[in-house]
Amino acid sequence: MYNLLIAAQDDMWSGTACEFQRSRSVNEYEYTDEDLAKKYKGLGKEAVAALTTIPCVFGYEQGIKKSARIGWLKTVKLRGENVRLEFEFEEGLPAISQAKLKKLAVELDITSGELNRTYWAVKDINLLQVLVRGSVLNEDDLKKRGKDSRLLQLGQTKPISELKVRPSIFRVPAGKVEADLVSVMMPFEAQLSKVFETIKSACKDASLRCQRADNIWNETEVIQDVFSLIYRSRRSLIRRSIDPRF
Repeated sequence: MYNLLIAAQDDMWSGTACEFQRSRSVNEYEYTDEDLAKKYKGLGKEAVAALTTIPCVFGYEQGIKKSARIGWLKTVKLRGENVRLEFEFEEGLPAISQAKLKKLAVELDITSGELNRTYWAVKDINLLQVLVRGSVLNEDDLKKRGKDSRLLQLGQTKPISELKVRPSIFRVPAGKVEADLVSVMMPFEAQLSKVFETIKSACKDASLRCQRADNIWNETEVIQDVFSLIYRSRRSLIRRSIDPRF
């Protein structure tokens, strides 16, 4: 999980503190998933404590040709219609260029248009894993920094494709996780064809592509095709029933 803060002022992150409009902050704004927005609503003591333990990407709108930095929130205080933030960058880490941030947008759960708005959102994404996989950060360099790197202390940095999978009955497919691929799990029923087409259309609008296992015939066992699809996908959507109540 990480905080994503995008600013329109070119000096927003030049100091150690700034103010954000409360209406554009994590507990109110549209780019935070509803469940997370509810969790942080009101920015109470517990919410602030949680937000200061997750890393931040401090970026700028695309019209401002400045790179993003990685860091942390130190304090969050409500000031009328604004929220005062005190922050710090993690020293020794490279900046993230506008081009690189845009290239990693899907992996970072940044949707089309978000880099043209000023806001503060929380994304349920493993920031460290994405940055290592995207060659923004080098895991060896992080390890050299040891305890000086709070980011490294977050844990797993290996790409998903390098993780061990059990049970061993499944054969791990070759290749890396496909950032724009969504796996759809649903009954292979004709009456669900329209549902699947709707999902495909929604994915296309989000610059994603989706597949379900009955579209794939790469293996002799259907279950291996199912596993391979899930393994290669960045996201999965599961529909357990054709009953519209579920």
